[in-house]
Amino acid sequence: RCELSAMRTFRGGACENANVHSRRKKKFIEACFIPRARGMEKVAVIQPLWEGYGVAERVTNADGTSTIVKRVKPPPGRTGLSHERKVMSYRVEAAFYASELPSKLCAAGAAVALPASSFPPPSHEQISLTDLTATHAIQRQKAGLSTSELKAALRWAANLHAATWEGSGGLVELLPSLWPTGTFFRLQTRHEELETLSAAAVDGGDSSSLLARVAKAVDWRLRGVRTPPRPDEADDGRLVAGASGWALLHGDLKAPNLFFSAEVAVPASPGPASAAACDFQYTGPGCVML
Repeated sequence: RCELSAMRTFRGGACENANVHSRRKKKFIEACFIPRARGMEKVAVIQPLWEGYGVAERVTNADGTSTIVKRVKPPPGRTGLSHERKVMSYRVEAAFYASELPSKLCAAGAAVALPASSFPPPSHEQISLTDLTATHAIQRQKAGLSTSELKAALRWAANLHAATWEGSGGLVELLPSLWPTGTFFRLQTRHEELETLSAAAVDGGDSSSLLARVAKAVDWRLRGVRTPPRPDEADDGRLVAGASGWALLHGDLKAPNLFFSAEVAVPASPGPASAAACDFQYTGPGCVML
């Protein structure tokens, strides 16, 4: 309930007037037609967004460069916490890319895509970005990372955390637009799973019983909570003020969201590959070991 309230507050309320609809219509027209006037040659679908919430496309420009366009269009009739979470995730991702943080991360050795200058600014309806494959052409799926690529991914994460350690790099100003706590698998978004564990514990599952008992305590410790809230107190899932050891978390750091450069040949031995990351839908602050 607290998270839903935060989503609605961030969204600016449910009431919309004719002026808002007019502005959205203008944005839609610009997003669909202005790129064509600027020399767009070809559009190819990369893949649909998760559970049919839109599509990711690669736009090839007349000069040979390409742009990745994520068009968000939730299926009609969807409701509930899962739907709200997905819609919020695209607002979070748009806020991340619209900030100065991506440029700062690139400078710090954590390469990410940047907003495409010839397209409309990132919004919850469309996010247009530079194509990471121009510099990091190798992408793996769920397995198969080489040792060099694995080390590159760990360096990328370390650089991300170092650049944003405890709010540095301009992160503090961006926090209100991100998730209260980063990562996809956190207790505030996993109430149904916790209920399933609790039910399994009742049925006699020893491991389920242990996990169900310690889940909230682990969550509190990771967020810096030293005094558990009373049953009648709301818990918004945020880090506690003054918590230490936190930084910006990517939120869904896995092989399909990573891109790699090839190992560079040098006289003595291959140089290390470098990594870049995409998909910041679940980014937010948190304990870096997550």
